[in-house]
Amino acid sequence: MKRHCLGHFTPVGFPCSFCKATFRRKDNLRTHMLRHVHRNGKGNESENRRSNGSLDSGTSSKDMECEKEESTKQKPVSETVTTVESVVHRSPENEKINVPIKHEIEEIEDFVMISAKEAKDLLYTLFSENFITTTEISKTPDHAPSRTFFLFTVNIQHVASMVLNRCYKALYNAMVKKETEVNEHRRLLDKQERMEAIAASVEDASQRDEILNTITPSEQEQIIKVRRTIQMLDHSELQICEGIFILEMYLMYFKQRQKDKS
Repeated sequence: MKRHCLGHFTPVGFPCSFCKATFRRKDNLRTHMLRHVHRNGKGNESENRRSNGSLDSGTSSKDMECEKEESTKQKPVSETVTTVESVVHRSPENEKINVPIKHEIEEIEDFVMISAKEAKDLLYTLFSENFITTTEISKTPDHAPSRTFFLFTVNIQHVASMVLNRCYKALYNAMVKKETEVNEHRRLLDKQERMEAIAASVEDASQRDEILNTITPSEQEQIIKVRRTIQMLDHSELQICEGIFILEMYLMYFKQRQKDKS
């Protein structure tokens, strides 16, 4: 009797939505779903046996009632939160599994080890910039906010395309800014180039110094500032071009892989 009563108070844990396995920790459930890729319709063995009419005749009515109660139990929220969409590509040499997992805000706080306020601010910023997407899961049909959960996920291809467009805009802005700086200070830059050319043609050192001194210290300081700005913009253009190359290669290979699969 004591053992029977203790069995009713055993914690449910985190059951697998495809098979009858139950885990005490959410990490163990996630590892189980990553390693064992279940196909839809093969998780509930009792339902398959009933649909095929191959239920054992020796099964008692008590066992059938227990199975019915177990199947009609409400699934815990943690099972709904751990939504795993598996895309399996099997080949004779290897097996590749791409598993995009959707996380709840509490899980994200644990992963990045920041406070709840900072996590909410960052998630709102990322969502407003379209870097992440949300999936709404409601426990009730009325979609009440207190009984609704939001799962966050990242679409890598969408983010790569969006970042690529921003890189093109940044490259255009850098080129326009550099051209504007050159046009605004063209007189000073041309004056410095003329003075340096004349000084290079003069052999006398005193005359060379006199020619270079025709540029005032304020003008020299402004020329140095403009040169530094142009150099920074050139370096930024090189870095942006490198990022554009990486993103374009990634998207090209992704599209090629999609064509090979189709």
